[in-house]
Amino acid sequence: LSERKKAERELKASEENYRRIVELSPDAIIVHVSGVIVYANDAAVRLMGATGRDQLIGRSALQFLDPEYRDRAAERIDRVLKLGLSAPLMEERCIRLDGSTVDVETLAIPLDYQGKSAVQVVVRDISARKRGEEALRSSEERYRGIVERATDAIFLLSEDGMLTDANPATLAITGWSLEEIASRRFIELVHPDDRQRAEVFFLSSLDEAQREAEVFRIVTPSAAYAYLEMMTTPVVHQSGRRALFAIGRDITAARMAELQIRFQAGLLAHVRNAVIAIDTNGIIIYWNQYAELLYGWTVEEALGTRVRDVLIPVGGTALLDQAIREVEGGGRWEGETRVRLRDGREISVFMVLATIVDEAGTQAGIVGISFDVSKLHEAERELEQARRLSSLGRLAATVAHEFNNVMMGIYPFAEIIRRSADPQQARASAHVTQALQRGKQITQDILKFARASEPLLAPVDVGVFLRDAIDELRTIAGSAVTVEVSAPDHCYVMADDHQIQQVLSNLVANGRDAMQGAGVISIDVSDCSSGGPQPRNRALPDMLRISVRDNGCGIPESELALIFEPMFTTKRSTGTGLGLAVVHQIIARHGGEVIVESTPGVGTTFHLMIPKSPPPDAVRPSHENPVLSRPSRLLLVEDDPNVAAGLMAVLEIEGIDVSLVTLGLDAAGEIERFAPDAVILDVGLPDIDGLTVFAEITARWPDLPVVFSTGHGDEDLLEDALKRPHVGYLLKPYGVEDLLKVLARII
Repeated sequence: LSERKKAERELKASEENYRRIVELSPDAIIVHVSGVIVYANDAAVRLMGATGRDQLIGRSALQFLDPEYRDRAAERIDRVLKLGLSAPLMEERCIRLDGSTVDVETLAIPLDYQGKSAVQVVVRDISARKRGEEALRSSEERYRGIVERATDAIFLLSEDGMLTDANPATLAITGWSLEEIASRRFIELVHPDDRQRAEVFFLSSLDEAQREAEVFRIVTPSAAYAYLEMMTTPVVHQSGRRALFAIGRDITAARMAELQIRFQAGLLAHVRNAVIAIDTNGIIIYWNQYAELLYGWTVEEALGTRVRDVLIPVGGTALLDQAIREVEGGGRWEGETRVRLRDGREISVFMVLATIVDEAGTQAGIVGISFDVSKLHEAERELEQARRLSSLGRLAATVAHEFNNVMMGIYPFAEIIRRSADPQQARASAHVTQALQRGKQITQDILKFARASEPLLAPVDVGVFLRDAIDELRTIAGSAVTVEVSAPDHCYVMADDHQIQQVLSNLVANGRDAMQGAGVISIDVSDCSSGGPQPRNRALPDMLRISVRDNGCGIPESELALIFEPMFTTKRSTGTGLGLAVVHQIIARHGGEVIVESTPGVGTTFHLMIPKSPPPDAVRPSHENPVLSRPSRLLLVEDDPNVAAGLMAVLEIEGIDVSLVTLGLDAAGEIERFAPDAVILDVGLPDIDGLTVFAEITARWPDLPVVFSTGHGDEDLLEDALKRPHVGYLLKPYGVEDLLKVLARII
């Protein structure tokens, strides 16, 4: 009886030990009966992203497998249960509770669990190994390039000492060509006094890697010799033949070792992250150049200083102290925190801390790598703002379209009133027309911002461009404002000249208003490489800088950060709040930047940074102006009754016969009946769109002039159509003079 109790105790102890082993196992262990999980250890809970075992027990084991592996896993479990044999290791992919996946290696073992046939599955997370294997594959792909660019001699020796492969450094150091040294045993290149020692070194290296370097003299073609510090490692080819992988460092120059150390130190000094090391007492022992740039403390000031006196998290050192404690135990810490710089500014940095150990494996300190993530957060905020503005833009474009149609319904009648003999009515009409022009400018700004088109980039000679544009810019500025231009010849940018014209027009109008109608606006062109304001993003290509300067009232510092925001304006009664937003948007689409400098009471300068371009290969041919003409019969395709009534009335005053259709499907029939000289075609029709009507017109009457009339500002959508002859475009609202000019041009 005592023997039986002893055996029971031993069995119980054994079971308890086994249970502890399972519970404490770093690998996930799951037991399932009939495919349903009945047991999971803590490692399994962590692996599956659960908060407790109850989230796993009672659920199908296969549901935690990627569907790609489920059929194969089911067959495997069936074999384990039927044959009573363990299944070998297999790589699979698990699905965690949060839906993420993890690469695992599983082992299935048959098990009797509480009197039932069960399967115990041991699951090991191999994600890190997978990443390592991928890194290894990538490393092998880069190996040849690294070897080719290495400054050390790297070569392969066959078992009989023949050189079979060598990198360029080997040839540069020895002075021999590959053909010359490949035709003899490498030992023949060694100085006669060193050959016996070299022979022993190479022969012994075939069996075991040499832990100590040996120095040999290599004879050069000029009979001089270079000292090579050699290390070798035996390798075996796929054919089974042995060979030697050798690395030789030229130590002819006594300072080579010192230069190598400086090179390694330079890597840390110039890496684009702050690298800081402290000893076990928290004293800074290394502070690289980027740490100096980031935190503001020079290397001389930082070295020997307590890290808590230099690296100051906002809100105190509690977080830094906690991070250091976690790392001191041999761990690793990473996270984001706000820190205060030497000049008092605060930034967000991401930090990674790890321990430094000496040759004996004893902790010697902590190394930290940190970098500024403030711009990243700023970019995230700008992206979110862009999303909001996109929604606002779509809404604004719709409102602008409807507003344009409303104004178009008024415009022709204002023109009719203006032509009346009554001077008082004519003056009233002029005020109405002025208000309509103001409304049109607002809707155009809205549409330009909401439906910004991609620039059609081409080389633009800035000097020629500005000389061609100066008359229009002076017209915008007004007679009381002097516009001066200074631009060197043959300076090219890659730009859309029409969009750049729009940018300069907006800035000149902005400067004119800032000077209250009188003053000087100067436009200067210079190369960013010659000094002056620089792009904030130094990664941008070479830039040309166009500076637009006024001597107006200036912009308060509190408003400078807001001037490119849509709907923000400093011109309380006259500004649309979109002119500078359009400027910023266009330059950004050109791959450039806008920098503004302003001093209240002195003036404002906008610096446009635009990528430079080489000169174009050829000059574009000029086009002759078309012969102008005037129609006598027009077909108006317009569904808005107010717009239609106004246009018909004013055109009839001009002596033009007008026929109206309100549906796109009726246009072709009316063309056949009425035989118009031209068609005024609304783009947005209630039955079919204007482009569909236009396609039918061009197919049947290819020479019939067509003027697209739209309130959407969708000129980009009409780009292909507008390339055809006898096609024009007008954005509502427009006057009869504008319409007649377009008709005269295309007829």
